[in-house]
Amino acid sequence: MLSTIRFGTDGWRAIIGEDFTFTNVRLLTQALVKYLSKEQLISNVVVGYDTRFLSFEFAKTVAVIIAQNNIPVTMTSSFVPTPALSYCITELGADAGVMVTSSHNPFNWNGIKIKTSEGISFPDSETAIIESYIDDSRIFDVNERELFEKNLSEGLIRWYDPQPSYIKNLENLVNIESIKHSNLRILIDPMHGSAQGWMLKILEKSTIVPTEIHGDINPSFPSLHAPEPIAQNLTDSFKLMHNNEYDVCLSTDGDGDRFGIIDDKGNFINQLEAFALLVYYYFEIKELQGPLIRSVTMSRMIDKLGEKYNSPVFETPVGFKHLSQKMLETKALLAGEESGGAAFIGHIPERDGILAGLIILDLITSTGEKISDLLSELYKIVGPHSYHRLDIPFDNTRRDEILDRLENMQPNDIAGFKILKKDNPDGYRFTLTDDWWLLIRISGTEPLIRIYAEMPNSNLVKRALDEGQKLLFNNNFQD
Repeated sequence: MLSTIRFGTDGWRAIIGEDFTFTNVRLLTQALVKYLSKEQLISNVVVGYDTRFLSFEFAKTVAVIIAQNNIPVTMTSSFVPTPALSYCITELGADAGVMVTSSHNPFNWNGIKIKTSEGISFPDSETAIIESYIDDSRIFDVNERELFEKNLSEGLIRWYDPQPSYIKNLENLVNIESIKHSNLRILIDPMHGSAQGWMLKILEKSTIVPTEIHGDINPSFPSLHAPEPIAQNLTDSFKLMHNNEYDVCLSTDGDGDRFGIIDDKGNFINQLEAFALLVYYYFEIKELQGPLIRSVTMSRMIDKLGEKYNSPVFETPVGFKHLSQKMLETKALLAGEESGGAAFIGHIPERDGILAGLIILDLITSTGEKISDLLSELYKIVGPHSYHRLDIPFDNTRRDEILDRLENMQPNDIAGFKILKKDNPDGYRFTLTDDWWLLIRISGTEPLIRIYAEMPNSNLVKRALDEGQKLLFNNNFQD
């Protein structure tokens, strides 16, 4: 029973009512308490939650278990984006944070992310220790609803609104006043997630009036496969953008730490292009230089920008916890991953989809150019690049068989490009001539095989992905 609680790429996630239950949330929370106590990190823990089904109730359970161990709890007074929770941890000097969220997963999932005193995800070495404490965790056989109110009245649990201080810090990083007094027509899509209303609050009392869609709590995420800001989930936003009503659309995922963009022509800017634009902003607009961190699945456009602006680029495995650690280690300017997460110097070393969106707005207002034109300028610097990712459900009972096949496949070329190297930085990567690449890995957050490819044009990307599938699925591993 207990073996079902395992941390993945970012936190523990499971299907509500199957493995994600109040019993398992108590078990994991008590294991975290044991870890914090052994590390003498017991001054304060921040607890927050998103807009998913029962997230508030699960968060109250987390708060009660922590408080019953005589550790003070600061609980957000409403649902909150994960980056705001992370900033709150650092602002209050808390020892840790717990965020009840399943991020971009489908509606029937929920999860728990745990954060260090720096606001970043715990490294694998520490989550392994927490997992080892689960079996012997002590569970309180108590009425949690009554205990929550009791702990609240006694001051062991207190409410806190992280929004004002979080927004104040963003104002130090981005010229928000310039955005407020521009003539930008902005569409915002928080995908029914916990970032809803936050961009409107940041841009209030201005000459622009942004429009927000999907800005209500609806845990079923209607019209969305999942609250992930990728093209297939932005149908409603595309309809509005194609009517030429807006200059840009900014979307965030279910807990607000990842972002997506639709440009003024109604085209989706993929996450690799979006991060390259953020890098361009720091080099060209802010005129800063410094190390860049990218995940193994991020575009090699970042390497070309680093070379042009004399800034080193460091590569990490997938999972922002790896990028966060490298960002702290190198004092990096910014860090980005393929799935739409980016972190910035002067802020928490953790993903922030709200800040990323504001920087895109600042880039537009600072240059006076449309986002589509800025993307064209970027490609003049880095040359043609095209990218796509396939997500393929698979039968998890055949996981070892799939990994064995990945390890042993030895093609000579992919999409007509000779294979120069095969390595395993996180999944299996084939590096091709001219620095193009294909990578196949098993997701750390859900039962999916992900196949990634970056090529000079979309036809070659499709060919590479097709060849990747044929290499993998000569035997059928799909669910």
